[in-house]
Amino acid sequence: MFAGISILIVLGIIFKFYRATKIIEDFAKIWSVNRLGLIISIVFTTLAFTLIMNLDGWISTVWNLLWLNLLIWNRTIRYIPLFILRFAIILIPFTLAIDALMGDIIFGESADLGISVGEDDIVNSHFVNPHDVSGYTRGDGTVVEGYYRDGDGNTDINLSKEDGGGYIRTNPDGDPSNNLNS
Repeated sequence: MFAGISILIVLGIIFKFYRATKIIEDFAKIWSVNRLGLIISIVFTTLAFTLIMNLDGWISTVWNLLWLNLLIWNRTIRYIPLFILRFAIILIPFTLAIDALMGDIIFGESADLGISVGEDDIVNSHFVNPHDVSGYTRGDGTVVEGYYRDGDGNTDINLSKEDGGGYIRTNPDGDPSNNLNS
């Protein structure tokens, strides 16, 4: 993320595309010549920037924006490509906000998917809620410290059932009472 922002800032400094006054001048100049072209370019760039950012990442985004500007808009008005690149730099906070929102939705939904399997879906099995396992000593004398068992394999993050913790345990004998915390 920071690498992409750095690349855009460096490009902006090199080509002096970072000045807000220049963007306003470009907007006024293009608006007076071709209003429809400007509106289409802004809408298209916003959509393309957001889509490409979510699919490919920062480096590809910069490359694709430059490529789109050269191929599509350079033939209509020569000021539009420069305006779009300047405008795209302004879109970074907007795109990051969309990414944060989408990431929160995606990760929130994926946590729910971890507990969507019912006990009846797998024969001779049951769902085990996340729980604390007390420490114990093995037969060979090895001491095992207590831990929180939530089924994700990561002991650093303790998931509750609502966060997707828990797991399906199979019971070869079909009797869940033979297992702890059923």
